[in-house]
Amino acid sequence: MVGDVRIWISWPAARLSTIAVAACVLFVPADLPGAQPAKRQEPVTRDEPLEWLTGTQRIAQLRRSITTNWNDVPLGQVIEQLSRTQRISIFRDRRVDPSVIVRMDVNALSVFEALCQVLDQQGLAGCWIGDIFYIAAPDDAARLLLARQTLRNEIERGGERVRRRWLARIDLDWPRLSVPDDLRRVVLAGIDDSEVEMRLPHDLWPAFGAADVPRFDALLLLVHGFDQDVAFDKGGEIRLLATPRETDELRELREYRLETDRVPAGRRREILELIVSEFPEATFNPSADSTEVRAVAADILTIQMLADRLSFAGTKVAPGDEEGKKVVSLRTRASIGQVLATAARNLGVELQYPPELREALDRQVELDVSRVTWRELIETALRETDLDWELDERVLAVRSRNERDK
Repeated sequence: MVGDVRIWISWPAARLSTIAVAACVLFVPADLPGAQPAKRQEPVTRDEPLEWLTGTQRIAQLRRSITTNWNDVPLGQVIEQLSRTQRISIFRDRRVDPSVIVRMDVNALSVFEALCQVLDQQGLAGCWIGDIFYIAAPDDAARLLLARQTLRNEIERGGERVRRRWLARIDLDWPRLSVPDDLRRVVLAGIDDSEVEMRLPHDLWPAFGAADVPRFDALLLLVHGFDQDVAFDKGGEIRLLATPRETDELRELREYRLETDRVPAGRRREILELIVSEFPEATFNPSADSTEVRAVAADILTIQMLADRLSFAGTKVAPGDEEGKKVVSLRTRASIGQVLATAARNLGVELQYPPELREALDRQVELDVSRVTWRELIETALRETDLDWELDERVLAVRSRNERDK
């Protein structure tokens, strides 16, 4: 087995899979205990113009550590707070309910992992559309990820005029309660309306901003939430498809070029090996600058998301540093597998369990602990289960208590 530990994560409407957790739910900075908590960042006022981060600046910001808490805060407010304080463009699909409540303490997590924890809690998923992080139900996110690649290929084959028009980069900025016609004008600025047949239902949208966005990405984000897709005819003109092309294809094999620009150069081989070990049924063809994946369409989102979580993972406590020290404080809802994998990673050991325990490890638990050791956290997570555990210098082993008593 390569590298770190394993975790069991449930992706609604997608394949259940054991997932490597170099990007586990929590990480502890190497200088704990005694480290000063990160300062809370005050929200930027809505009227203050923002300089949205792109490229390497965005990647560096997503790896930064944050400490905050959301106590009965609506999801829409959480997304807006993270987006504006971190200057990361986050696009919430219009079908995602912004009023659902988030209850979570974030203690020294990377910005990206904090965002992923929110999605895990709400049964949502996400994918990067350039420098924009798109949040939706897992199937909707998978469809957009694949539709984007399909559309990009069509544009590349469409000739210079098509490429010049749809790969042109634009800035997006619209206020709260904008309607689709307003957004359409922003996205299609500089293009003759008569050349684009696009009619969208009336709706009210939250405020959103992003910088340096390829026009075709902006168009996809706009229409995807209305269950529409985009294609180009032979003349390079746009047409809307009433049903997303990916609707009936999520269980079929697809080819996808894995995005690895966010992966630290020194960890590319390690991260790819971890992903390959978790998806033995998929085919991976790495080259010097990319990795082609052939897998079930619904799994492609999980593979890409795993690559991102591994890429943005923070540092961990060196083996042995934790022993006897009160280093963990959290209040969250997570699967038992996530909790155990987090503890194993921070203890510097490998999590092992028999395959028949996967369902038990997917069970959700509510945790509210303050200044406990990782061992105490394990005990708390397993207290009301039929699971037992042992820890040595190399392995955290989990098994059924019935098996232990035989």
